[in-house]
Amino acid sequence: MTKAMCSSDRKLTDWDQFSLVGGVEQSKELLALLEKAVTFSANAIMITDTKGLILYVNPAFAQITGYTAEDAIGNTPNLLKSGQHSEAFYQDLWQTIMSGKVWRGEMTNRKKNGEIYWEYMTITPLQNDAGEITHFIAIKEDITLRKRAELELERWATTDPLTGISNRRHFFRHGRVVFASAQAQPGDALVALMIDIDHFKSVNDRHGHAAGDIVLRAVASRLKHLLRPGDLFGRYGGEEFAVLLPRTDQSAGRMIAERLRAAIEESPVLFPGGALSLTVSIGAAHADSGTASLEDLLDRADQALYQAKRIGRNRVVFLGENVAGNGGEGKDQRGALEGAGNLFNSFWHLALGIPARFVTLL
Repeated sequence: MTKAMCSSDRKLTDWDQFSLVGGVEQSKELLALLEKAVTFSANAIMITDTKGLILYVNPAFAQITGYTAEDAIGNTPNLLKSGQHSEAFYQDLWQTIMSGKVWRGEMTNRKKNGEIYWEYMTITPLQNDAGEITHFIAIKEDITLRKRAELELERWATTDPLTGISNRRHFFRHGRVVFASAQAQPGDALVALMIDIDHFKSVNDRHGHAAGDIVLRAVASRLKHLLRPGDLFGRYGGEEFAVLLPRTDQSAGRMIAERLRAAIEESPVLFPGGALSLTVSIGAAHADSGTASLEDLLDRADQALYQAKRIGRNRVVFLGENVAGNGGEGKDQRGALEGAGNLFNSFWHLALGIPARFVTLL
């Protein structure tokens, strides 16, 4: 019986040895397979310690970022920092992974050549048998082309293709936020302007639709150049533009509107053979406790615009103020080609979008 047991034990030991050898071989094959998967992955893979020091990067990392393994190893991921994310963004990232959770998200980074690129990154904490975090592995997918396509689609969805400013839909979407913010804070004044190019139909009729397009682009560029960074500006339709002036009372709103009106009048649009003089009429209204909505505010500004055009054009009218017509067109000037006597007039440089001075040699 003892011999039988010994024989059985010997057979078991032989089997264990066989299994062990087989297991080692399988492990080697698996490790080799994993190494190939990491090496030939299209996504960048980076391994760091808990202090953020880079210990390993795969070849795709170098292909995407331009940094070789020699460049990266021993550095931190700050090597790629784009400067386009807040410190709070990075703090949230580190708090997530240091708590043992996986972090996923989109971010921008900077290549070795300075180019900004987008990536979708997954960072997974790696733990030892004691449950302690020892390393982090980041898998980084380059999504730059997709983000560019998304941004281009967004641009087409929000931007007027002719003038490059906000379209009506985008203006209303953001305008409702601005209006709600002003209504929620007593004393936070808001003024709306409706701006219409005087005699625009005559421009199209006399000089053609191509000239009309140039005028629209010039006026949009000029107004945008003069408005403040926080002002909301968009093409409302046809030759009409809308402006929202946050934190602006009626007095300041009038000053801004007059500056816009004067700028259009004083800077003819340059055309081959001369310059086209333009004027605009501006209707204005300020939001008060009785203003029900953004649409209501703009409708009131539009009523003021109608008054401005009715009493002579080329002027600013606030809704509710006493206005009187002058029986004529006032300072209104119909679009016309100016002659050679206007040397050194101030024109608008469409290519640069800034005021410029030209010598007209006609």
